[in-house]
Amino acid sequence: MYSILIVDDERYTREGIAKLLPWRELSIDWVGTADSGIMALKKMQEHMPDIVLTDIEMKNMDGLALIKEMNRLNPSLRIIVLTGHDDFKYVQECCRMEVQDYLLKPVDENKLSQVIRAQVDALGTLAARQAQKQTMDMVSSFTEQMRVERSFQ
Repeated sequence: MYSILIVDDERYTREGIAKLLPWRELSIDWVGTADSGIMALKKMQEHMPDIVLTDIEMKNMDGLALIKEMNRLNPSLRIIVLTGHDDFKYVQECCRMEVQDYLLKPVDENKLSQVIRAQVDALGTLAARQAQKQTMDMVSSFTEQMRVERSFQ
């Protein structure tokens, strides 16, 4: 199971998404919310989420500054931007920061679920690859150890 943090200064958007989506079906067992970038960073310290869904234009700290800081704290974090701004400079900057998806408000519940599902699937694939790499590293280490031991016989 995975976790998500929803960051938006619009209360109805933030709470609506938190209550609306079928989180269990999406393999998400923790849904946190924050009304600002500053609050989001505090929540990240308490519970490092796997996925963040954030707006761009918020007071105190905009979404771009938040994304930059989150990427510093957790480079493997999956980030989805949900904003009412279709300004190309935002899209460009999000691409530079390796944001996984960029959605415009209002977003359809099914579309948002699909995008989140894609991030959960990507996290699962990444975990499987890491487990496979660990296994291969252990086998390689064991093989090397056996080779060394044979050379002393």
